[in-house]
Amino acid sequence: MELLNSDHLIILINSFSVILVAIGVVLSLIQWRKSNSIKRADYINELNNRIRSDDDIKNMIYMIEYDVSWYNEAFHKNGDKELERKIDVTLAYFSYVCYLRKKRIITNSEFRCFEYAIHKVLRNNQIQDYIYNIYHFSRPEEIERIPGSIECLFLYGKEKKLFDDDFEDSTAWEKSDKYHHYWSTDISNFKF
Repeated sequence: MELLNSDHLIILINSFSVILVAIGVVLSLIQWRKSNSIKRADYINELNNRIRSDDDIKNMIYMIEYDVSWYNEAFHKNGDKELERKIDVTLAYFSYVCYLRKKRIITNSEFRCFEYAIHKVLRNNQIQDYIYNIYHFSRPEEIERIPGSIECLFLYGKEKKLFDDDFEDSTAWEKSDKYHHYWSTDISNFKF
């Protein structure tokens, strides 16, 4: 009888140990999820704050928001490298955010924090004209038309139909005032 009671006691102790381990695992998972949520929120906040804290992005957003004229024939001929760099930094940044969405590193809900700014950028006439020139005139046909630094932004714009209907038409610049053929392969006047 004593043997039977000690067997029951051992089973009871083992069962109790398993229950404690299971509770510990559940509590650890809850803590991990909470910690992960806080880290994700901090990351989204950092991404979002960069729009307002990075001088290049902030200045381009203001130029886009207030429709400051910047994209014209002189842009490529005079080689305003500083402005072009700011534009490229801004487009590459928003492309990175689109990349995070595409790879499901950030959720669609988290991506909504950036949608307004991305739509504002891509619907801007001068940005569309700039991307139009990159897409149609900057590279030979055998090379990918959109550079990798803005590819995800471009693909997002196509997916959401943010580009004008005639964007794909390489002759649209001849028929419409909204597109131009500013890009030139002649770099003799370009300031490096």
